[in-house]
Amino acid sequence: MSRYATAPLSVAVAIVAAELITRVLHAEAIASSMLCSVIFAAWVGGFGPGLLAVTLALLAFHYYLLPPTSSFTWKHDLFAVGISEIPRLILFSITSLMVAFLISAQRKATEALRRSAHDLQVAMGDQKRIEAALLQSETYLIEAQRLSGTGSFGWNVASGDIFWSEQTFRIFGYDRSTKPTLELIVQRAHPEDRAAVQNTIDRATREGREFDHEYRLLMPDASVKHVHALARAERNASGGIEFVGAVTDVTVATETERKLRRSEAYLAEAQRLSHTGSWAWDARRREFVFRSPEALSMLGFDPAEEAVPQQPLWDRVHGEDRDRVIEMVRQALREKTDFEGDYRIVLPGGSTRYVHSVGHAVVGHDGEVTELVGTHIDVTEQHLANEALQKAFDEIKKSEDRLRLVINTIPTLVWRAGPDGVPDFLNQTALDYTGLSPDQAETGWPRAFHPEDRKGMLVKWSAIRASGTPGELIARLRRFDGISLVPIPGCAATR
Repeated sequence: MSRYATAPLSVAVAIVAAELITRVLHAEAIASSMLCSVIFAAWVGGFGPGLLAVTLALLAFHYYLLPPTSSFTWKHDLFAVGISEIPRLILFSITSLMVAFLISAQRKATEALRRSAHDLQVAMGDQKRIEAALLQSETYLIEAQRLSGTGSFGWNVASGDIFWSEQTFRIFGYDRSTKPTLELIVQRAHPEDRAAVQNTIDRATREGREFDHEYRLLMPDASVKHVHALARAERNASGGIEFVGAVTDVTVATETERKLRRSEAYLAEAQRLSHTGSWAWDARRREFVFRSPEALSMLGFDPAEEAVPQQPLWDRVHGEDRDRVIEMVRQALREKTDFEGDYRIVLPGGSTRYVHSVGHAVVGHDGEVTELVGTHIDVTEQHLANEALQKAFDEIKKSEDRLRLVINTIPTLVWRAGPDGVPDFLNQTALDYTGLSPDQAETGWPRAFHPEDRKGMLVKWSAIRASGTPGELIARLRRFDGISLVPIPGCAATR
């Protein structure tokens, strides 16, 4: 409504202006004043307010022409205008309408132009922001491709045109000024992989389907790169096939995987040779999450099977050991400590295997045990060897006991001395004859010899010991009561 208020306001100003001009300058300015009010109303408010201003101006012009003419004083007869003034009114009406229409049209055109200019500025600002965002995105993409070792490419099959990103040029080792072609790709491929690369290109050209291929590149410095190429096929506007894809330098990953596989092979072989298997048990899920092939073989399972049921692992533990093993694991979980124990495994064929297990409790951030990791060691051979050794020891002990019984019961004095001549054994007959106890043999035995024979006995004993051959020495031995003297007929030295 404020736009329409300009119409009566502008006509009122025109009336005042026309009245002043008529009285002061004695000039008739009604037509120009009213046209100015129409122009102002149409320019400010538009065609509607301009049309209202035309109506008001026409009424004011009509009133101005009433007698007494050329005045806006109070007039009683509003329809007393002369017939000669009608053409002026008609001409003013037509002129005012045309002016209002032209001015409003110009106003609309000016506003439209102003809006267009504003929209253009906004669009240019948006375009600049979009260009800046695209440039930033392209910078991010280039850096991301460089960091990830991944380049992008496009291939128009019909024209043969190929697009490479900066990282793709870097992967293939070509300068950016080089025009990429299929021949360059095949030429850069490793001689052992060129046939496979060419077959992939031929199949993609013939079938127009996506491809996924991994091959090697032989670089100018004789180094070898492993790359992984992946592309998706799509049709362009002309109906031709275009491939859009990515090529990734997977050399580091391939080498790492190769080293990992080699380490796993070494570990598996070492475990096989040492009869040691490794395992991991998830404390929350209450199940084994990893078992090495040797651990499965040790428990009588086939390592080639993808999954092994959980319960048979416990069922394989010998019935007399099962509760002890389960309690050992539960204690490790409760106390968050390591554990170590031996138990028996009963294999499907009925044979028994002895296993030594060592486990470590892995505690998470919440202070609870998350995993138990450890090893199984097959100690069956050691256990059987220990049993055989113990049995041999028992047999030797029995043989020693029998020999000692024979030695102690024969009616002969038997003794044994070290290199220094100090005795460490006397049979019971010798102990009874000399009256010595086993603890007194070391000090009492030399004193049991006759004083006149001790020196000669030591000399002869040293000679026998030095020769390492059996010898004989004769000396007198005093009985426990000091009365009888018994000669010692002989002795033998051993090394």
